[in-house]
Order: sequence, then C-alpha cells, then structure tokens
Amino acid sequence: MNTLFEELTVGGELPATSTHQHRAWAWLPNANKDAGLPGHTHDGHLSITLQKGRKVGCKIERDAYLVECQPPVPGFLGRAFLLSNATDPAAEEVYETLVGVRPGEGTCTCPAGKYKAPSCKHRDALRAAIAAGAFPEAKQSEPQPRRGPWQPSVSGFVTREPRE
Repeated sequence: MNTLFEELTVGGELPATSTHQHRAWAWLPNANKDAGLPGHTHDGHLSITLQKGRKVGCKIERDAYLVECQPPVPGFLGRAFLLSNATDPAAEEVYETLVGVRPGEGTCTCPAGKYKAPSCKHRDALRAAIAAGAFPEAKQSEPQPRRGPWQPSVSGFVTREPRE
C-alpha cells in the first residue's frame, strides 16, 4: 500500500550533463497551501539530486527548494517560478526561473543560468515537472495577484523588494 507521500510525489530522471552523469528530481505539492497556515504559502517542494558518476562512492548532491508558481509574464510563452533554498534556510537568494514552452527556452538567476550554461538544474527539473503534470495550467485569461513582496521588474520578470 502506498503512503500519502508516495501518492502525491512525482519525479523522474533528468538528462545527464557533462558534469553530472546522474540527475533526478522529485516534486511534492504543498497540501497545506490553501489552509492559511503561516509559512505554507509555497506551492510545493522540489528536490534535485545530482551525482558526478555512477560508481559507488561518487559525490551525491541533494538540494531542496520551496517553489512558488508565479502569474504569466507578459510577452513570454512559458511558466514563471520562484525557488527558495529549503536545504539551507539561511540562504536568502531566491532563484527566479522562467521555463519556456520549447526545450532550451527560459532563464534562471542561479549561477549556471547567469553564465548561460546550456543546462540549469532548476529549469530542467521544473520543465520535467511541468511535463509530468505536477503543476496545473496557469490561467492566461484572468490576472493573478503575486503573493508576498514580489513585484514586476524593468525586465518584466519578478524580483524581490530589498529587505530592511
């Protein structure tokens, strides 16, 4: 018998890159999002696992993120997300990730995304989660308010207001 956690979790493999021969992702939706509980405004948890080789003893990197789906960005065909580091809650940087409709389209504000690397683990994992049906389609016809302190930026993407 499957547990509720296993029934809600969606995941899979990501294509290998020149740096990581094994990459995987898992998505767990936030069942408490609509309950109005403090600290539960995110849409779910995204876990990303990377391994440099397939041999025993190879370094394994596991990262977890709190994900907030954002309203559609005008002029961009795709989805917008904010990823907060759940592995290290002291990390204040939030990655702004756009996932385009076509493979290869999109951006991420992570170091790999800033250097325009051909692959970004955040964008790749979100693209796979979208393809697996982890996220409901965003309604294009009606405007959706942004949650939290997120505001449109000059570039048309979302940014966080400075902390005081």
